[in-house]
Amino acid sequence: MLRSVLAIRCLLAVGALCVMQPLSAVADDKGEISFHLNSAAGVKDACRFNFVFRNGVSRPIKDLVLELVVFNDEDLVDRFVLVKSGSLPKGKTRVRQFDFAGLACDKVSKLLVNEVKVCEGDGLEPEVCLSRLATRGSKSIRLLK
Repeated sequence: MLRSVLAIRCLLAVGALCVMQPLSAVADDKGEISFHLNSAAGVKDACRFNFVFRNGVSRPIKDLVLELVVFNDEDLVDRFVLVKSGSLPKGKTRVRQFDFAGLACDKVSKLLVNEVKVCEGDGLEPEVCLSRLATRGSKSIRLLK
């Protein structure tokens, strides 16, 4: 009986290590997820943003959704928006374009990555992706984390 209890405890401990391994593997990963504001230009009644996503971590990202805060030229919050990368295979660079209606580009001073809403992939969680996120703005609009 005691031998069975010890065997079960051992199996549970090994199982816990196997479940924890993918998270620690990502945490030890030195790669980064790059998020760059490439350009912003006025189109009709909107500001069109071109963002470049690059997956530099050691595993594919099934989906990445970032919550951004848009600040106006008076440094006041204008709006919250979600941007989605879609799937990012390991080493993949992808450009995504978003039109923010009713926004004049010359009135935007900065964007803030407020939170990683979704980060899906083996061993990936929003907190891990946020810690691996590297941002870069354009010449006229800062992009902060």
